[in-house]
Amino acid sequence: MKTAVLAAVLTLAAIAPAQAQKGPAGAAKCYTQGALPETLAGIAFAGDGDTIHGAGWSWPVRLWGLQAPELRDRAKADTSPGMRARAHLADVLAAGDHRVTCTPIEFDAYCRVVATCRTGAGVDLTASVLEAGLAYGYFLAKHPSRVDQALAYSKAEAAARKAERGLWPTWLGK
Repeated sequence: MKTAVLAAVLTLAAIAPAQAQKGPAGAAKCYTQGALPETLAGIAFAGDGDTIHGAGWSWPVRLWGLQAPELRDRAKADTSPGMRARAHLADVLAAGDHRVTCTPIEFDAYCRVVATCRTGAGVDLTASVLEAGLAYGYFLAKHPSRVDQALAYSKAEAAARKAERGLWPTWLGK
């Protein structure tokens, strides 16, 4: 029995690099990922400014509604804007004892779970990064069922931009 389970695990590991297969509409089909979970909860850590990794989770979680600067450039050197966004997200997670609850929305093209996430203290991770001016709204119109949340995120971005918080002075060329 153990040999059969080991063989199955090794077979799945061998096909894992081919996780994303494009369907007819261009949407990613993450066949080896399994079904989208209803919820993800537990201890999480910042991967970069818009991605978290949960202890024991099968997937990284891409925060819905924002785009943060890349953590590393093409030469694999850390970038200051990316590190600022990651540090902010790490601080927010630490303030909530790294406890999060995420509501998955979909898989993205990289087979990450796209989700909205809150800390145990109720802090919305996406809103926090947007309010700090360390990201901008991203794909907010993609999910019409989330229009109220998208409007709140858009307002958070606009307030940060108007106040020139975080990275906005650089982004605006000031």
